[in-house]
Amino acid sequence: MTLYGDDGHRIRAHRIVLCAQSETFDIMLRRGQFAEARAAEVHLPGVRRPALQRMLQFMYTGECDFAADEAALALEVLQVDRAGYV
Repeated sequence: MTLYGDDGHRIRAHRIVLCAQSETFDIMLRRGQFAEARAAEVHLPGVRRPALQRMLQFMYTGECDFAADEAALALEVLQVDRAGYV
């Protein structure tokens, strides 16, 4: 499936990984009655490419590294976490 944020950049991800790593994605994509369960693409409001990339990095590897000058990006990823995606 494909995820995309507000900037429109699309990133492919495995539905099974998303569902296994996130209760929100599991409900949205597998257990719930949401349109996203049947969709090939899912929009994540308030998320931009760099945060989406780091979120997926964490979901696939269990690690997420940031450079010293990426504090704003780290905060954006934390906002993604607060939205329940991770």
